[in-house]
Amino acid sequence: MKKTQQYYTKEEYFDLLEASEVKIEYRDGYIEAMAGAPSNHNILSGNFRAELHFKLRETDCVVYDSDQAVRIEKYNCYVFPDTSVVCGTREFEDEKKLRLKNPFLIIEVLSESTEAYDRGEKFSFYRSLPSLTEYVLIPSNKIWVESFYREESNLWRISTVSNLHENIHLYSLNLDIPVQQLYSKTEDIF
Repeated sequence: MKKTQQYYTKEEYFDLLEASEVKIEYRDGYIEAMAGAPSNHNILSGNFRAELHFKLRETDCVVYDSDQAVRIEKYNCYVFPDTSVVCGTREFEDEKKLRLKNPFLIIEVLSESTEAYDRGEKFSFYRSLPSLTEYVLIPSNKIWVESFYREESNLWRISTVSNLHENIHLYSLNLDIPVQQLYSKTEDIF
């Protein structure tokens, strides 16, 4: 991902995004094109969403894929998480419902080029969302699932699973996801 040197207003960004064939994120006036994702990344994202769709089908929760932008007001940015979940009322910044304001759960699949950003600056952005209760990270090259669950305003519980035969417990939804299901059909995982 390479950030532009040119400053853009939000309106200019929205126009660029609408015309763009790739996702572009906005960070306080600067834009960054998102690289295409490799096979394991797409499989892991899809598997996690499929599990969530199935387990949440009788609830008021909605599961979004990486095409759903999330607005982070405190940092004046728009990002595209791999998966986001809203339970209850969905709040959007715009009438077209392109920019979600209240994700409850966010999942990011990590790659070498995004891991530092997803763990660092992007997690800081997400923590500023009052609605966010849980943040899950999944590397695309090894079996390792981390969950960061907000117990209080600035107190987070960290859970890690590194075995295919275990479950990752999503505290925000009080449900378990089999790690083996998440990594189903992935390749070259160690």
